[in-house]
Parts: sequence; C-alpha cells; structure tokens
Amino acid sequence: MNGFQIVCCCQRTKLVIVQKGIPKQRIDTGRIEAKSFLAGKRIIEVYVESQEDVTFWRRLFNFKNIKSIDVKPVRRIRGSNGKGEILKSILDGDLIPGRSLLIAIDSDYDFLKCTNLNFYNSPYIFQTYAYSIESYYFYPEHVLEACLNATNTSNIPTEMFRITEAFESWSAKNYANFISFIKDGNRDCSDAVYDSLSKLDISTLEKMPEFEICDELRAKGLNSLNLYLFINGHKLEEKVKQITKNVTAWLINREHRTIKGKTEEATKNLRKQFMNSLNCPNQELRASDLSDVSLMQFIYKDLEQYKDLAKDIL
Repeated sequence: MNGFQIVCCCQRTKLVIVQKGIPKQRIDTGRIEAKSFLAGKRIIEVYVESQEDVTFWRRLFNFKNIKSIDVKPVRRIRGSNGKGEILKSILDGDLIPGRSLLIAIDSDYDFLKCTNLNFYNSPYIFQTYAYSIESYYFYPEHVLEACLNATNTSNIPTEMFRITEAFESWSAKNYANFISFIKDGNRDCSDAVYDSLSKLDISTLEKMPEFEICDELRAKGLNSLNLYLFINGHKLEEKVKQITKNVTAWLINREHRTIKGKTEEATKNLRKQFMNSLNCPNQELRASDLSDVSLMQFIYKDLEQYKDLAKDIL
C-alpha cells in the first residue's frame, strides 16, 4: 500500500491515516494544502515519534476541537529515536512545519535545559513539557483509581497505599541531585536519582530534607514534589507498572477472601464473574483524564495559540 497503513479508531468511528516514516520528497504546508484542495476536504498532518504517540496527541487536538488531522508516526516502535529523525528532517529542509503540517514530540530534557529552542520557538511544533507522554500516562495520582477500575472494586485503604505521598517524598529527597544534573550535567547525580527511583517503597515515607528551590525551573513547573514529571518517562513507567501489579494483586486477593466464605456454587460463579471483569490497570491509566496534570496547561496554551494562527483553515 505504498508505505501506508489504515488504522481504525473506535472512538467516534474516526479513521486515522497512519503513514510509516517521513516521505522521501520535501513536504511543507503548501503540499498539504494542495492535497486538501484535490481531496475536497481539510487535511492537517501531525508528525509524531511513534505509533504509541498517535492516541495521546489525537486526544489533545480533538479536545481543543482541532479536527481533520492525520497523525503520522515516523517509527512503529516506541523509543526508536523517531524524535531524532523528525528534527533531522526539519534541519535538512525535508520537513517544513506550518499551519497544515505540525510536529508533536516529547520534550525529554529539552524544556528544562533550554536545548533545541530553534525548533520549539515555532508555533507549529508542540512538545510535552513533561519528559514524555509516559509522564502523563503514569502520573502517580492516578494509580489508585486505575487499580480500582481495573479490578472493579472500591474502598481501598489509603494508609496502605500512599502512592502520591511516596512519590512526593521521593521527589523532595532527589530534588537537589536532579537540579545538579539539569544545570551542571552531573551524571553521578542523574544515576543517584534513578537508583533511588528503583528502590522507591510506597509503604514508607521518608522525611523531606531542606533544600534551596530553583526559581528558574519552578517557573517551568518543576517543584520539589513533582520531580517524577521531568525524569525519564520510561523509568517512571517501569516503576508505576511494578506498583500497579502489587496493588491489583492485593485487591484481587481481598476479593477472593470475601468470596471464599460463600457456598461452593456461589463461590465458583462469583470468582468467575470477578475474574472476567478484570482489566489491565496500565490500560486504565492510559485512558485517564490527563487534564489535571499541571503541565498539560502549557500544551493547551500552545494549541490555543495555533488555533488563533490557523483559524481561517480550521
């Protein structure tokens, strides 16, 4: 099919055309608008890093009522440097962002370190501001609700699973090291942050240390309690998945203990019904409303700015 793949989206039976990779020929807004004219409909192309990024960005554009978008991943596999390919294509002049050709990529550390500003200064290039889309999907404050939804249960003892508080305590403990890494490039400090993350225990809250707040980075949304939004999103994902596995296992065992006291037939039916109702907590996290994540307001602002610039074609 000439490098194209049709992906059917269940939400509103909308069809999203997904293209593999960046086209060989130079592509710019003029080319897209010519395509729109020939097709007799408005087309806005959005290039993203990988297949997994499609849903995240499509949801945001739709939320801001920016329709008729074709979201195009340049790589099928997450983490295969789709961002690098996009930025190189822009530098080489093969991809020229404009009102009908948009770019949406992970910030990584760019936002905090003020790197690649020549790209982000364009109103047609969008970034996550948090490290990556995983920083939103695996937001600690959403974990308990996702586990409850996945197991169709309720009344979880919050004192047993103090997930948000544990991540805030961890953030405060590692804030100084992270600032040193961002401002001075200290790799030892970076290693210490991620080593500490791997050992994070949600059942133990450590005393928060005293430290000096970096006002420059606070203006970008980083504070001593939300470090997890700015660290490597894949590392955060690994840790949160480990936590959701433990929490859902506890909830499932609790339900089994409740069912156990009933008659043999009732126990069998209830257990079958319960097991059939289980969902994946990580899928629940990906389906969560992300608007309460503070950095999302930066993205919304960028989308509103774009709507003003492109209002005659939207």
